[in-house]
Parts: sequence; C-alpha cells; structure tokens
Amino acid sequence: MHWLHRCGGNKLLVSLVLGDDFVACWQRNARSGWLSYAERHGYDLLIFHAPLDPSPRASSRSPSWQKCLVVQHPLVADYEQVVWLDADILINSDQAPDIAAVVPPDKIGGTNAYSVYNRAMHDHLYEAYIRLCQRDGKKLFISRSGRDYYRQFGLQTELDEVLQCGVLVLNPDRHAEVFDHVY
Repeated sequence: MHWLHRCGGNKLLVSLVLGDDFVACWQRNARSGWLSYAERHGYDLLIFHAPLDPSPRASSRSPSWQKCLVVQHPLVADYEQVVWLDADILINSDQAPDIAAVVPPDKIGGTNAYSVYNRAMHDHLYEAYIRLCQRDGKKLFISRSGRDYYRQFGLQTELDEVLQCGVLVLNPDRHAEVFDHVY
C-alpha cells in the first residue's frame, strides 16, 4: 500500500507512514510542505503505508529498520537519487534547498545527529537522558561524542559525528547492497 505523486524527475522523496492516526497526522501537518518541496526541486514523492517487510522478524524491530529496504523496492529502483525522510519531519519548502544537489551520486548523504541543537542544549538533553536511563535501569545508547557512540557498537573510528538516519540521500544502484547487508 502506497501513495505516489509524480513530478517527472529522476529523484524521489520517500517515507513510511504507518497506522491511520499517523497517516492522518502526516496528511494534516506535513503533506503540503513535502509536496511543495517535491515540485519545487523536481522530486517524485512516495509514501508507503505498509511495512516493506511484513515478516515476524521485521515486526519485532522498530519500523525505522524498514528504510534499509527502500532502495531495493521496485518503485524506487529506477531513480538516480532517493531522499529518505522520517515522516515526522516538516519541510519549509520556501527555504529548504535541494538536499540531493550537495550529495554526489556515489555517496550516502545524511545529517549529523549532534548538530540539531547547539552544544549547550545537546549537553542539557544528554544529562537528562542519563538521568532517565539511570532511573529506569536502561543502558545508555547515546554518547557525548561520536567516537564513544560508535565504540558501543564495536566500531573503531575517529569520527566525532554520528549519522542521524532520519534524513538520508541514497543511490539505489550503488547503495542497495550495503543497506540490504545492514538490514
């Protein structure tokens, strides 16, 4: 189940919106900005309303994992660049530049998770996160630095930025295999 709006370009803006309440919320709050952005920058717009993988394994995971499958979907495969946006993102189409224009087709584009807030706000929210995890007896998954974050998952890097996966720019021809492996 999906909704597709064609603008005739070789770029696609895509997301997954699950459940009647979330679909209604997206249509009420986000749809017009997404459509305006798509038309302004020459994107087709595709919204999936059902999981791309309905298996029990997929059902036991966060729906966020489904974005790994999008570049393999037959409706997506022929686009040169695909921009995945989480459905809770609102677009100011009057000011938002064409995000794919700054990402070479052989690269994966994304945003730095630590750049959403200024450092003082990030540190304040991080301290609140630590207190919440301690109160609830949960493991910390967010770290103060990118290096520490990736080390929690066994990756050694000197990167101090963390890829925030709510916004991704992908090329189906080049990236489908790696995203399938990650999934």
